Amino acid sequence: MNAFRFLHCADLHLDTPFKGMSAVPDAIRQAIKNSTFAALQNVTQIALSENVDFVLIAGDLFDAAERSLRAQLFLRRELEKLSAAGIFVCIVHGNHDPENGGKAELAWPERVHFFSSDKPETLRLPNRRGQDAALVTGMSYGQKAVTENLAERFIPADSALYKIALLHANVDGDPAHDNYAPCSLSTLKQSGFDYWALGHIHARKVLHKQPYAVYPGNIQGRSVRELGPKGCYVANVTELGETSLTFHETDAIRFFCAEIPLDTLATEQDLQDELQRRMADIREQAEGRHAVVRFCFSGRTPLYRKLRNPTFLPDLLAELRGEEERAFTESNLPFVWIESVDDESAPPVDLAALARQDDFIAVMLQHVDKLLNDRGELAAFGHAALQPLFTSKAATYAAEPDEQTLRKWLAEARNLAVEALIRDAGWET
Repeated sequence: MNAFRFLHCADLHLDTPFKGMSAVPDAIRQAIKNSTFAALQNVTQIALSENVDFVLIAGDLFDAAERSLRAQLFLRRELEKLSAAGIFVCIVHGNHDPENGGKAELAWPERVHFFSSDKPETLRLPNRRGQDAALVTGMSYGQKAVTENLAERFIPADSALYKIALLHANVDGDPAHDNYAPCSLSTLKQSGFDYWALGHIHARKVLHKQPYAVYPGNIQGRSVRELGPKGCYVANVTELGETSLTFHETDAIRFFCAEIPLDTLATEQDLQDELQRRMADIREQAEGRHAVVRFCFSGRTPLYRKLRNPTFLPDLLAELRGEEERAFTESNLPFVWIESVDDESAPPVDLAALARQDDFIAVMLQHVDKLLNDRGELAAFGHAALQPLFTSKAATYAAEPDEQTLRKWLAEARNLAVEALIRDAGWET
Protein backbone atom coordinates (compact mmCIF):
# COMPACT_ATOMS: atom_id res chain seq x y z
CA MET A 1 0.00 0.00 0.00
CA ASN A 2 1.22 3.51 -0.79
CA ALA A 3 1.08 6.17 1.91
CA PHE A 4 -1.27 9.10 1.39
CA ARG A 5 -3.08 11.91 3.15
CA PHE A 6 -6.61 13.23 2.72
CA LEU A 7 -8.88 15.92 4.15
CA HIS A 8 -12.40 15.03 5.27
CA CYS A 9 -14.99 17.76 5.76
CA ALA A 10 -18.77 18.01 5.58
CA ASP A 11 -21.75 20.30 6.03
CA LEU A 12 -20.36 23.50 4.55
CA HIS A 13 -23.83 25.08 4.42
CA LEU A 14 -22.65 27.89 2.16
CA ASP A 15 -24.94 30.91 2.20
CA THR A 16 -26.57 30.11 5.52
CA PRO A 17 -29.01 33.00 6.12
CA PHE A 18 -28.37 33.15 9.90
CA LYS A 19 -31.99 33.83 10.77
CA GLY A 20 -32.72 36.10 13.71
CA MET A 21 -29.91 38.52 12.85
CA SER A 22 -32.10 41.22 11.28
CA ALA A 23 -31.51 43.66 14.15
CA VAL A 24 -27.72 43.27 14.03
CA PRO A 25 -25.76 46.23 12.56
CA ASP A 26 -25.00 45.84 8.87
CA ALA A 27 -21.24 45.41 9.19
CA ILE A 28 -21.46 42.74 11.86
CA ARG A 29 -24.36 40.97 10.17
CA GLN A 30 -22.36 40.84 6.93
CA ALA A 31 -19.36 39.34 8.74
CA ILE A 32 -21.60 36.67 10.24
CA LYS A 33 -23.26 35.90 6.89
CA ASN A 34 -19.85 35.59 5.21
CA SER A 35 -18.53 33.17 7.84
CA THR A 36 -19.42 29.99 5.92
CA PHE A 37 -17.50 31.29 2.89
CA ALA A 38 -14.51 32.24 5.05
CA ALA A 39 -14.58 28.78 6.64
CA LEU A 40 -14.42 27.12 3.21
CA GLN A 41 -11.42 29.28 2.35
CA ASN A 42 -9.80 27.98 5.52
CA VAL A 43 -10.51 24.40 4.41
CA THR A 44 -8.84 25.10 1.08
CA GLN A 45 -5.80 26.61 2.77
CA ILE A 46 -5.47 23.62 5.11
CA ALA A 47 -5.63 21.19 2.19
CA LEU A 48 -2.88 23.11 0.41
CA SER A 49 -0.63 23.66 3.42
CA GLU A 50 -1.01 20.05 4.59
CA ASN A 51 -0.21 18.83 1.07
CA VAL A 52 -3.13 16.39 1.02
CA ASP A 53 -3.63 14.03 -1.90
CA PHE A 54 -7.40 14.44 -2.06
CA VAL A 55 -10.35 16.06 -0.31
CA LEU A 56 -13.66 14.40 0.63
CA ILE A 57 -16.79 16.51 1.16
CA ALA A 58 -19.62 14.53 2.73
CA GLY A 59 -22.71 16.49 1.71
CA ASP A 60 -24.64 19.68 2.44
CA LEU A 61 -22.27 21.97 0.58
CA PHE A 62 -25.11 24.48 0.33
CA ASP A 63 -27.71 25.46 2.88
CA ALA A 64 -30.70 25.18 0.55
CA ALA A 65 -31.72 23.04 -2.40
CA GLU A 66 -32.25 26.25 -4.39
CA ARG A 67 -28.61 27.21 -3.97
CA SER A 68 -27.53 30.75 -4.79
CA LEU A 69 -25.35 31.49 -7.79
CA ARG A 70 -22.95 33.32 -5.50
CA ALA A 71 -22.42 30.21 -3.39
CA GLN A 72 -21.93 27.97 -6.44
CA LEU A 73 -19.40 30.31 -8.03
CA PHE A 74 -17.54 30.64 -4.75
CA LEU A 75 -17.38 26.87 -4.33
CA ARG A 76 -16.08 26.45 -7.89
CA ARG A 77 -13.37 29.05 -7.27
CA GLU A 78 -12.14 27.21 -4.17
CA LEU A 79 -12.24 23.85 -5.95
CA GLU A 80 -10.24 25.33 -8.83
CA LYS A 81 -7.45 26.18 -6.37
CA LEU A 82 -7.34 22.57 -5.22
CA SER A 83 -7.53 21.10 -8.70
CA ALA A 84 -4.75 23.42 -9.91
CA ALA A 85 -2.57 22.09 -7.09
CA GLY A 86 -3.16 18.49 -8.22
CA ILE A 87 -5.62 17.71 -5.42
CA PHE A 88 -8.65 15.57 -6.28
CA VAL A 89 -12.00 16.41 -4.66
CA CYS A 90 -14.81 13.88 -4.17
CA ILE A 91 -18.27 15.21 -3.29
CA VAL A 92 -21.66 13.76 -2.37
CA HIS A 93 -24.90 15.73 -2.06
CA GLY A 94 -26.91 15.62 1.17
CA ASN A 95 -30.42 16.56 2.27
CA HIS A 96 -29.80 20.33 2.10
CA ASP A 97 -28.34 20.21 -1.41
CA PRO A 98 -29.91 17.15 -3.11
CA GLU A 99 -29.13 16.35 -6.70
CA ASN A 100 -32.59 17.48 -7.83
CA GLY A 101 -32.17 20.94 -6.30
CA GLY A 102 -31.89 24.11 -8.36
CA LYS A 103 -28.36 24.57 -9.63
CA ALA A 104 -26.50 26.52 -12.27
CA GLU A 105 -24.92 24.86 -15.29
CA LEU A 106 -21.26 25.34 -14.48
CA ALA A 107 -18.06 23.74 -15.71
CA TRP A 108 -16.36 22.19 -12.70
CA PRO A 109 -12.58 21.63 -12.44
CA GLU A 110 -11.25 18.40 -13.95
CA ARG A 111 -10.16 16.86 -10.65
CA VAL A 112 -13.59 17.35 -9.02
CA HIS A 113 -16.09 14.52 -9.00
CA PHE A 114 -19.72 14.66 -7.82
CA PHE A 115 -21.07 11.19 -7.06
CA SER A 116 -24.49 10.47 -8.54
CA SER A 117 -27.61 9.43 -6.66
CA ASP A 118 -28.38 6.42 -8.86
CA LYS A 119 -26.14 3.95 -7.07
CA PRO A 120 -22.80 3.85 -5.25
CA GLU A 121 -19.84 4.30 -7.58
CA THR A 122 -16.14 3.83 -6.90
CA LEU A 123 -13.16 5.96 -7.93
CA ARG A 124 -9.50 4.97 -7.81
CA LEU A 125 -7.55 7.97 -6.51
CA PRO A 126 -3.78 8.54 -6.72
CA ASN A 127 -1.52 10.29 -4.28
CA ARG A 128 0.45 13.36 -5.33
CA ARG A 129 3.28 11.10 -6.57
CA GLY A 130 0.93 9.44 -9.05
CA GLN A 131 0.76 6.15 -7.13
CA ASP A 132 -2.53 4.36 -6.47
CA ALA A 133 -3.69 5.50 -3.03
CA ALA A 134 -7.31 4.60 -2.27
CA LEU A 135 -10.67 3.53 -3.59
CA VAL A 136 -13.45 5.99 -2.74
CA THR A 137 -17.06 4.82 -2.98
CA GLY A 138 -19.81 7.43 -2.71
CA MET A 139 -23.47 8.11 -3.38
CA SER A 140 -25.46 11.36 -3.32
CA TYR A 141 -29.02 12.13 -2.29
CA GLY A 142 -31.37 12.41 -5.24
CA GLN A 143 -33.93 14.32 -3.17
CA LYS A 144 -34.05 15.80 0.32
CA ALA A 145 -35.77 13.08 2.30
CA VAL A 146 -33.79 9.89 1.77
CA THR A 147 -35.11 7.29 4.20
CA GLU A 148 -33.38 4.26 2.65
CA ASN A 149 -30.37 2.74 4.38
CA LEU A 150 -27.87 3.66 1.68
CA ALA A 151 -24.95 2.18 3.61
CA GLU A 152 -26.24 -1.31 2.91
CA ARG A 153 -25.70 -0.67 -0.81
CA PHE A 154 -21.99 0.13 -0.36
CA ILE A 155 -19.90 -2.88 -1.38
CA PRO A 156 -16.11 -2.55 -1.19
CA ALA A 157 -14.07 -3.54 -4.22
CA ASP A 158 -11.88 -6.64 -4.05
CA SER A 159 -8.61 -4.81 -3.76
CA ALA A 160 -5.67 -4.38 -1.40
CA LEU A 161 -6.04 -0.60 -1.67
CA TYR A 162 -7.38 1.43 1.26
CA LYS A 163 -11.17 1.67 0.93
CA ILE A 164 -13.17 4.79 1.82
CA ALA A 165 -16.97 5.19 1.87
CA LEU A 166 -18.33 8.74 1.44
CA LEU A 167 -21.88 9.18 2.71
CA HIS A 168 -24.26 11.71 4.23
CA ALA A 169 -26.14 9.68 6.85
CA ASN A 170 -27.53 9.43 10.36
CA VAL A 171 -25.76 6.64 12.23
CA ASP A 172 -27.78 5.05 15.04
CA GLY A 173 -30.51 7.68 14.88
CA ASP A 174 -28.96 10.84 16.33
CA PRO A 175 -32.09 12.68 17.60
CA ALA A 176 -30.60 16.13 16.95
CA HIS A 177 -30.80 15.60 13.18
CA ASP A 178 -33.33 14.27 10.68
CA ASN A 179 -33.09 10.52 10.32
CA TYR A 180 -32.00 10.53 6.68
CA ALA A 181 -30.10 7.59 5.16
CA PRO A 182 -30.36 5.84 8.55
CA CYS A 183 -27.84 3.14 9.30
CA SER A 184 -26.19 1.44 12.26
CA LEU A 185 -22.61 1.57 13.41
CA SER A 186 -22.52 -2.23 13.38
CA THR A 187 -23.30 -2.17 9.65
CA LEU A 188 -20.41 0.24 9.02
CA LYS A 189 -18.00 -1.81 11.12
CA GLN A 190 -18.79 -5.00 9.23
CA SER A 191 -18.85 -3.42 5.76
CA GLY A 192 -15.25 -4.08 4.73
CA PHE A 193 -14.39 -0.39 4.30
CA ASP A 194 -11.39 1.09 6.12
CA TYR A 195 -12.86 4.58 6.60
CA TRP A 196 -16.43 5.89 6.56
CA ALA A 197 -16.26 9.61 5.69
CA LEU A 198 -19.60 10.77 7.06
CA GLY A 199 -21.61 13.97 6.99
CA HIS A 200 -24.95 15.23 8.37
CA ILE A 201 -24.21 15.36 12.12
CA HIS A 202 -22.80 18.77 13.01
CA ALA A 203 -21.07 17.62 16.18
CA ARG A 204 -17.55 16.24 15.65
CA LYS A 205 -17.43 12.51 16.46
CA VAL A 206 -15.11 9.58 15.85
CA LEU A 207 -17.64 6.79 16.18
CA HIS A 208 -15.16 3.95 15.73
CA LYS A 209 -11.56 3.16 14.84
CA GLN A 210 -10.33 0.27 12.69
CA PRO A 211 -12.44 0.68 10.71
CA TYR A 212 -12.89 4.41 11.14
CA ALA A 213 -16.37 5.95 11.15
CA VAL A 214 -15.97 9.71 11.39
CA TYR A 215 -18.16 12.81 11.53
CA PRO A 216 -15.94 15.90 11.17
CA GLY A 217 -18.88 18.16 12.09
CA ASN A 218 -19.67 21.30 10.12
CA ILE A 219 -16.92 23.71 9.17
CA GLN A 220 -18.69 26.74 10.66
CA GLY A 221 -21.11 26.95 13.58
CA ARG A 222 -24.43 28.52 12.62
CA SER A 223 -26.04 29.37 15.98
CA VAL A 224 -25.56 29.09 19.73
CA ARG A 225 -26.76 25.50 19.39
CA GLU A 226 -23.47 24.74 17.60
CA LEU A 227 -20.81 25.70 20.08
CA GLY A 228 -17.05 25.50 20.16
CA PRO A 229 -14.42 24.83 17.48
CA LYS A 230 -15.61 23.69 14.05
CA GLY A 231 -13.46 22.30 11.30
CA CYS A 232 -12.21 19.27 9.40
CA TYR A 233 -9.99 16.22 9.79
CA VAL A 234 -6.76 15.49 7.98
CA ALA A 235 -6.12 11.74 7.85
CA ASN A 236 -2.67 10.24 7.38
CA VAL A 237 -2.52 6.67 6.09
CA THR A 238 0.80 4.81 6.24
CA GLU A 239 2.15 2.07 3.97
CA LEU A 240 0.75 -0.41 6.51
CA GLY A 241 -2.72 1.09 6.27
CA GLU A 242 -2.50 2.64 9.74
CA THR A 243 -4.67 5.76 10.05
CA SER A 244 -4.22 8.81 12.27
CA LEU A 245 -6.46 11.88 12.44
CA THR A 246 -5.65 15.52 13.13
CA PHE A 247 -8.44 18.04 13.67
CA HIS A 248 -8.02 21.50 12.10
CA GLU A 249 -10.20 24.45 13.09
CA THR A 250 -11.83 26.31 10.19
CA ASP A 251 -14.55 28.46 11.76
CA ALA A 252 -14.39 32.21 11.15
CA ILE A 253 -16.90 32.98 13.90
CA ARG A 254 -17.25 30.96 17.11
CA PHE A 255 -20.45 30.59 19.08
CA PHE A 256 -20.57 30.51 22.87
CA CYS A 257 -23.08 30.09 25.68
CA ALA A 258 -22.00 31.39 29.06
CA GLU A 259 -23.76 31.24 32.42
CA ILE A 260 -23.40 34.27 34.67
CA PRO A 261 -24.42 33.74 38.30
CA LEU A 262 -25.78 37.00 39.69
CA ASP A 263 -25.76 36.05 43.38
CA THR A 264 -22.86 38.37 44.21
CA LEU A 265 -23.93 41.24 41.93
CA ALA A 266 -25.89 44.03 43.62
CA THR A 267 -25.65 47.07 41.33
CA GLU A 268 -25.89 48.01 37.70
CA GLN A 269 -22.15 48.68 37.68
CA ASP A 270 -21.47 45.20 39.06
CA LEU A 271 -23.48 43.68 36.21
CA GLN A 272 -21.83 45.77 33.49
CA ASP A 273 -18.37 45.00 34.84
CA GLU A 274 -19.10 41.27 34.96
CA LEU A 275 -20.46 41.21 31.41
CA GLN A 276 -17.40 43.06 30.13
CA ARG A 277 -15.12 40.66 32.00
CA ARG A 278 -16.86 37.64 30.51
CA MET A 279 -16.73 39.17 27.03
CA ALA A 280 -12.98 39.62 27.44
CA ASP A 281 -12.68 35.94 28.41
CA ILE A 282 -14.66 34.90 25.33
CA ARG A 283 -12.55 37.14 23.11
CA GLU A 284 -9.46 35.32 24.35
CA GLN A 285 -11.05 31.90 23.85
CA ALA A 286 -12.04 32.83 20.29
CA GLU A 287 -8.32 33.18 19.45
CA GLY A 288 -8.60 36.05 17.00
CA ARG A 289 -11.98 35.08 15.56
CA HIS A 290 -15.21 36.96 15.90
CA ALA A 291 -17.55 35.52 18.55
CA VAL A 292 -21.27 35.40 19.16
CA VAL A 293 -22.46 34.67 22.69
CA ARG A 294 -25.67 34.02 24.53
CA PHE A 295 -25.52 34.80 28.23
CA CYS A 296 -27.67 32.98 30.76
CA PHE A 297 -28.31 34.78 34.04
CA SER A 298 -28.87 32.60 37.09
CA GLY A 299 -28.95 32.88 40.86
CA ARG A 300 -30.78 35.02 43.40
CA THR A 301 -29.99 38.68 43.00
CA PRO A 302 -31.06 42.13 44.23
CA LEU A 303 -31.08 43.06 40.53
CA TYR A 304 -34.07 40.81 39.89
CA ARG A 305 -36.66 43.59 39.96
CA LYS A 306 -34.55 45.88 37.75
CA LEU A 307 -34.02 43.11 35.22
CA ARG A 308 -37.79 42.88 34.84
CA ASN A 309 -37.94 46.52 33.84
CA PRO A 310 -38.53 46.37 30.05
CA THR A 311 -35.86 48.99 29.30
CA PHE A 312 -33.12 48.01 31.76
CA LEU A 313 -31.49 45.08 29.96
CA PRO A 314 -32.02 46.45 26.41
CA ASP A 315 -30.27 49.68 27.43
CA LEU A 316 -27.33 47.80 28.93
CA LEU A 317 -26.99 45.51 25.93
CA ALA A 318 -27.19 48.46 23.53
CA GLU A 319 -24.21 50.03 25.30
CA LEU A 320 -22.12 46.85 25.20
CA ARG A 321 -23.04 46.07 21.60
CA GLY A 322 -22.30 49.63 20.56
CA GLU A 323 -18.78 49.35 21.94
CA GLU A 324 -18.21 46.15 19.94
CA GLU A 325 -19.61 47.66 16.76
CA ARG A 326 -17.37 50.73 17.04
CA ALA A 327 -14.23 48.67 17.69
CA PHE A 328 -15.01 46.48 14.68
CA THR A 329 -15.96 49.18 12.18
CA GLU A 330 -13.32 51.72 13.22
CA SER A 331 -10.37 49.45 14.04
CA ASN A 332 -11.36 46.11 12.48
CA LEU A 333 -10.97 44.36 15.84
CA PRO A 334 -12.65 40.98 16.37
CA PHE A 335 -16.07 41.49 17.92
CA VAL A 336 -17.87 39.63 20.69
CA TRP A 337 -21.51 40.07 19.79
CA ILE A 338 -24.13 39.41 22.48
CA GLU A 339 -26.79 37.47 20.63
CA SER A 340 -29.24 37.45 23.54
CA VAL A 341 -29.62 37.06 27.29
CA ASP A 342 -31.60 34.21 28.79
CA ASP A 343 -32.54 35.61 32.18
CA GLU A 344 -33.33 32.85 34.68
CA SER A 345 -32.41 34.83 37.77
CA ALA A 346 -34.60 34.80 40.87
CA PRO A 347 -35.54 37.21 43.67
CA PRO A 348 -33.03 37.40 46.54
CA VAL A 349 -35.13 35.22 48.82
CA ASP A 350 -34.81 31.64 50.05
CA LEU A 351 -37.62 29.86 48.23
CA ALA A 352 -37.06 26.63 50.16
CA ALA A 353 -37.44 28.46 53.47
CA LEU A 354 -40.59 30.24 52.26
CA ALA A 355 -42.06 26.90 51.17
CA ARG A 356 -41.75 25.59 54.73
CA GLN A 357 -43.90 28.36 56.20
CA ASP A 358 -47.62 28.15 56.90
CA ASP A 359 -49.07 30.74 54.57
CA PHE A 360 -50.32 31.34 51.01
CA ILE A 361 -46.83 31.76 49.54
CA ALA A 362 -45.81 28.37 50.95
CA VAL A 363 -48.87 26.68 49.45
CA MET A 364 -48.15 28.25 46.06
CA LEU A 365 -44.47 27.25 46.13
CA GLN A 366 -45.32 23.68 47.12
CA HIS A 367 -47.79 23.42 44.25
CA VAL A 368 -45.30 24.80 41.73
CA ASP A 369 -42.61 22.43 43.00
CA LYS A 370 -44.99 19.52 42.52
CA LEU A 371 -45.72 20.57 38.94
CA LEU A 372 -42.03 21.00 38.12
CA ASN A 373 -41.30 17.48 39.35
CA ASP A 374 -44.20 15.69 37.66
CA ARG A 375 -44.11 15.70 33.85
CA GLY A 376 -47.73 14.52 33.56
CA GLU A 377 -49.12 17.15 35.89
CA LEU A 378 -46.98 19.85 34.28
CA ALA A 379 -48.32 18.96 30.83
CA ALA A 380 -51.93 18.92 32.07
CA PHE A 381 -51.48 22.24 33.87
CA GLY A 382 -49.89 23.86 30.83
CA HIS A 383 -52.64 22.61 28.53
CA ALA A 384 -55.37 23.93 30.83
CA ALA A 385 -53.68 27.27 31.41
CA LEU A 386 -52.99 27.89 27.72
CA GLN A 387 -56.21 26.45 26.30
CA PRO A 388 -57.84 29.89 25.82
CA LEU A 389 -54.87 30.96 23.71
CA PHE A 390 -54.92 27.93 21.45
CA THR A 391 -58.67 28.04 20.92
CA SER A 392 -58.54 31.68 19.80
CA LYS A 393 -57.47 33.34 16.57
CA ALA A 394 -54.00 33.69 18.08
CA ALA A 395 -53.51 29.93 17.66
CA THR A 396 -52.61 30.59 14.03
CA TYR A 397 -49.46 32.41 15.15
CA ALA A 398 -48.44 30.33 18.17
CA ALA A 399 -47.22 26.80 18.73
CA GLU A 400 -47.78 24.84 21.91
CA PRO A 401 -44.66 25.03 24.11
CA ASP A 402 -42.50 22.01 24.79
CA GLU A 403 -41.77 20.72 28.29
CA GLN A 404 -38.60 22.75 28.72
CA THR A 405 -40.40 25.98 27.79
CA LEU A 406 -43.28 25.18 30.15
CA ARG A 407 -40.82 24.66 33.00
CA LYS A 408 -39.12 27.96 32.25
CA TRP A 409 -42.42 29.86 32.08
CA LEU A 410 -43.70 28.31 35.29
CA ALA A 411 -40.47 29.05 37.19
CA GLU A 412 -40.53 32.66 36.03
CA ALA A 413 -44.20 33.03 36.99
CA ARG A 414 -43.34 31.65 40.44
CA ASN A 415 -40.49 34.13 40.85
CA LEU A 416 -42.60 37.09 39.76
CA ALA A 417 -45.42 36.09 42.09
CA VAL A 418 -43.11 35.66 45.08
CA GLU A 419 -41.40 38.99 44.42
CA ALA A 420 -44.73 40.80 44.04
CA LEU A 421 -46.27 39.22 47.15
CA ILE A 422 -43.25 40.00 49.30
CA ARG A 423 -43.10 43.57 48.00
CA ASP A 424 -46.79 44.16 48.63
CA ALA A 425 -46.41 42.78 52.14
CA GLY A 426 -43.68 45.34 52.80
CA TRP A 427 -40.93 42.78 53.25
CA GLU A 428 -37.38 43.63 52.33
CA THR A 429 -35.90 41.76 49.40
